[in-house]
Amino acid sequence: MTETTAGSPAAHAHASPIPNGIGRGARISHAALFSDYTPAHRVDAIGSASPSSTLTTRGPMKEHDAVTAEIFEGGCRCGAVRYRLTLAALPRSYACHCHQCQRWSGSAFSQNLFVPETALSVTGPLLHYDLTTADRTSHQHLCANCHARVYNTNTRRPGIAVVRAGTLDRSEELTCALHIYTSSKQAWVVLPDGAMAFPEAAPVEAMIAALQV
Repeated sequence: MTETTAGSPAAHAHASPIPNGIGRGARISHAALFSDYTPAHRVDAIGSASPSSTLTTRGPMKEHDAVTAEIFEGGCRCGAVRYRLTLAALPRSYACHCHQCQRWSGSAFSQNLFVPETALSVTGPLLHYDLTTADRTSHQHLCANCHARVYNTNTRRPGIAVVRAGTLDRSEELTCALHIYTSSKQAWVVLPDGAMAFPEAAPVEAMIAALQV
């Protein structure tokens, strides 16, 4: 089996340029969000646009994390793609109300989780494509069967995977810690009293503080 890294050109096929829309102005470091994880990340199969390709990611956790780690599972709509998150606690999510995320989701906003790539293990047939804008490339991963978007990585956020919150099996337990790009929020969406919200991208420090468990 051929081994390649997640950022390898062989691991992605190109698609039409639709911006990523998730905190686009901010560079968030892996170390700032996930100090207990190492950035090592492996892909054990070459991803491609072929429905037969399967991606598996693995990464080590430190010894003291293994005692307290919990497994959180999720997957796509049809069930062909499944994943596991090995984390100390259920992560906090954020909602992006930008027009681009509304187009991505076909709904009023997208809800996402920042997780360490090393904590994410994915199996099943994936489609991959790269989306390159002025200063970054977003690597998108979706089910090859039902085309549900499962997660993406971004060259501006090395070591971090952005998982679609609705793909988590226990999504009803998630907390939405902050809302961004509320200047384009649909009028009927009423945010909870006291919710942390920003009309555009959140400052890096605020986003890190809100999402840390």
